[in-house]
Amino acid sequence: MQNYPQRVNDTYLCVRDAKTIQYLFKKNGNAETMLVTDKTATRSNILRAMRQLFSKATENDAVAVFYSGHGERGAICAYDGNLSYLDIWNVFKSTKAKRRFAFINACFSGTMRAKYDFSALQDKSMMFFMSSRSGEYSLEIPNMKNGLFTAYLQQGLRGSADADRNKVITARELFDYVSRMVAEASENKQHPVMWGRFNNNMPVIVWK
Repeated sequence: MQNYPQRVNDTYLCVRDAKTIQYLFKKNGNAETMLVTDKTATRSNILRAMRQLFSKATENDAVAVFYSGHGERGAICAYDGNLSYLDIWNVFKSTKAKRRFAFINACFSGTMRAKYDFSALQDKSMMFFMSSRSGEYSLEIPNMKNGLFTAYLQQGLRGSADADRNKVITARELFDYVSRMVAEASENKQHPVMWGRFNNNMPVIVWK
């Protein structure tokens, strides 16, 4: 989400962020994706796209949502208003997929850490990877092609986080790499947060 109605502080790299992550996952196994940006990124359209894709998933699949744009405490900023993290969580609960990922690049995204009922997932995993702590801004750095979190997220997923070079990027490997690089590049102004119910060795992406 980049161009907001009646906002002076539009973002500059968020649409490119979304396209970068979409390309990465499509390249890895031709994943089915949907892209909603700017005027199309309304609250209802974001939830509709999630429901449409997630409803197709089987237990052997993984599902993910990536958002880049403005954030408020407890919500992301869609084109027509705030979309609460609880609404996003409720869509995740409905899918059969065993592995579920939310990548949120937004200010104050650490506030997604809340008292969700993980028992509703039974034996399934849910990983939230947020770009910043609850009181921090998520930065866009001049001369970078992506926002700070997205830049190192995509690097990590492409292989930079693969510490043991086995072509499997685990949750722990991804967090260790992205959190270190973002903290260094921001001079400790931004610290990504990973949270949820999952094994540290859970594969986030596997390269052939």
